[in-house]
Amino acid sequence: MSLVCVGIVIYSREVVGGWEGIGLLFVTISGLLGIWVGTISGFITKK
Repeated sequence: MSLVCVGIVIYSREVVGGWEGIGLLFVTISGLLGIWVGTISGFITKK
C-alpha cells in the first residue's frame, strides 16, 4: 500500500502538476500517514 502511495506522489508531481497535483499530493500523504499510524497502533495494542 505504501508503494501505491509513493507512486501517486510521483505521478502527482511529474504528470499532474499545478494546484491539482498539490491537492492530490496532500490527500495521498494523509492516507499514507493514516496507514502507518493505524499499523503502528495495531502493533502496540496487540502486545
